[in-house]
Amino acid sequence: SIPENLLESELFGYVKGAFTGADKDHQGLFAAAHTGAVHLDEIGDISLAVQTKLLRCLKNGEIRPVGS
Repeated sequence: SIPENLLESELFGYVKGAFTGADKDHQGLFAAAHTGAVHLDEIGDISLAVQTKLLRCLKNGEIRPVGS
């Protein structure tokens, strides 16, 4: 029930100026977890666009913050 844009910015973070109110860089949950774990539930309910970015992150270890 989290909006797509908010979910993406929470998972991957964002850079300053990416959207209105982004006055500084923000580290996402994946970067914050570093070598820890992130539990994701109901991935099938996430939009296909975010699922694609999530797969890229898991497969390649590539984290692209929103606005980068």
